[in-house]
Amino acid sequence: MKLYRKLICALLLAATLFGLVACSGGGEPGKTETKPSGTKVTDESVTTEEPRNDIADLPEDLNFGEEKFTIRSLVQQPASKEFEAEQNGSVIDQAVYGRNRGLEEKYHCVILSDETVGDTNKSTMLKETEEMVNGGFYNNQILVTAGYRMCDLAINGLLTNIRTMDGISLSKDYYSQGHNEALSFANDYQYLITGRMSMSFYRYLTVMFYNRTLFRDYGVEDPYDLVMNQKWTFEKAAEIASAIHLDNGNVNDSIYGFVGYVGGGSSQTDGFMSAVDMRVVGKDENDCYKLMFDSTRLDDTVSKILKLLHSNGSYVSDTWEGGGNVAVPGKFTAGTAGMIAFRLYAVESGDMVALGNTGLGYGILPLPKADEIQDDYVSYVQDQCFLFGFPKTLPDELKQKVGWFFEAYASDSYEMTKTTYYEKALTRRYLDAKSKTIMETIDSKVYVDPVNVYLSSQFKFTTARLRKVYNGESSVTEIVEKYIKGTDNLLESQVNGLNEIYGELK
Repeated sequence: MKLYRKLICALLLAATLFGLVACSGGGEPGKTETKPSGTKVTDESVTTEEPRNDIADLPEDLNFGEEKFTIRSLVQQPASKEFEAEQNGSVIDQAVYGRNRGLEEKYHCVILSDETVGDTNKSTMLKETEEMVNGGFYNNQILVTAGYRMCDLAINGLLTNIRTMDGISLSKDYYSQGHNEALSFANDYQYLITGRMSMSFYRYLTVMFYNRTLFRDYGVEDPYDLVMNQKWTFEKAAEIASAIHLDNGNVNDSIYGFVGYVGGGSSQTDGFMSAVDMRVVGKDENDCYKLMFDSTRLDDTVSKILKLLHSNGSYVSDTWEGGGNVAVPGKFTAGTAGMIAFRLYAVESGDMVALGNTGLGYGILPLPKADEIQDDYVSYVQDQCFLFGFPKTLPDELKQKVGWFFEAYASDSYEMTKTTYYEKALTRRYLDAKSKTIMETIDSKVYVDPVNVYLSSQFKFTTARLRKVYNGESSVTEIVEKYIKGTDNLLESQVNGLNEIYGELK
C-alpha cells in the first residue's frame, strides 16, 4: 500500500493535477456541500478535532475469497484509465495499477476492468445494460459512464437500489452529498452514486483560470483578496475584463480580459447557474422532485452574467476553433487573455503546463457569485462526471459483497485523492496560504441540480437553452414563455414525470 501511495504522489505532481478533498459529511436536504470533518477552530486560542468522517466502517476481517469484481466503463479520453492500467506504463498507469493491486492484496479479491474510450453521447451503455439485465445476466457488477447517461439506466429500471446494499455508507465524506441529494428519491431510493473518490469529480469541476502576469501588469485587484472578502462577483469580473484589454486591430494580436466559447456545444458556461446559486429543480418535504424555477431571479442573474460575457474587454465566440491564438482556449494558453472558465482537467494539457511554468503563470478562482449578498461561492461539476450504478439482476448475496467492495474501493480511492491532490500537488504547486484557502473555497460548496444530471433522459430544459441566451440567440423571456408559461407548462410536467417514473420503480 505504501508503494501505490508513493506512485500516486508522483503521478499528480508530474501531471500537475490538483484539487481538494474538503467535502460534506451529510448536509441538510437541498443544501450545498459543506466542508468535511476535521479541525475546528472555535476561537483564536482553542482548536478542537471533530470526528473524522472519511474512514470506511469496514469489518477488520473483510475477505472476499478471491471474488471477481468487474467495472464496466465508457469514458471520454480526458477521464480514461481511472479503473485499470498497466504497471509499466505512464506514471498515471502505474498509480492506478498500484491502487488496484493494493485493494486486491488487502481484501483478497480480483478487480477486472472493461473500459471503452469513446463518445458518451451515444446510448452504448443503455443498450448493453438493457440486453444484460433483460437477459437475466450480471456480467458486470459495477457500471459507470458520464452521469447524464447513467441516469438513462436508472429511470429505465435497470439498476439496483443502493440503499438496500450492505456496506455503502452514503453519508461518508468520499461520496458527494450534492449528488446524493439530487439522485435520491422519497428518502429510501437511490440508484446512482459518485463523489471525491473518483478523479472525474475533480477533472470535471468548473473553475475560473486567470493569468497572473496580465493581472499584475494591468494593476488590477488581487483576485484572491476579492474572493476572501466576498467581493468576487460577475460584475467585478466584468470590470476586470474591461481593464485588461488591448485592441491591436485584430483578434489574434489583441489582449482580452476574458475569453469564452458560447456555442451550442459549449459546456464552459454551464456552471454559471450553480455559481449564482440559481436552482431549477429541487426537492419537497417528501424528498420528491419539485420545480423551483424563479423567472424574475433568473432574469436578474443572467443579466449579471451577460455583463462579463459582453464586457468591452471580453472575447466570446460560438466557434471553438479559430486558428492560432483565436482558438478558445488558445488565447488563454497563449498568454493573451486574462480569464477563462474551464473544467479542471485543463491543467493536464501541455499548453497549460507550459503556461504554468512561465513567469507567474496562472491561478485558479471559484466561479463568481451573483453579488456580495450571496452567502457562498458555489461550484459545479459537469455532467460528464462519472456516476456509478449496479445492475438490478445481481443476486442478493453477490449484491451485498459488491456493496462492501465498493465501499472499500471508494474509501481507498478517496485516501489517494486526499494525499495527492491536496497534501502533495496543491501545497507544493501553490505554495502560499492564500492559494490553499482559495482551493478549499472552490471545493467546499458543490450544488447539483437534477436538471443537469437528468438532462438527456428526462428534461428538455437544459443548460443548452441558457447557452443560446449567452450567445444572443435567445432570451430569458423566451425561455420563460416556452417552459414555464406555455400551455403545456413543459418544465413542471417533466418534473412530475420524473416523480412518476421513480414512483413506479419503488
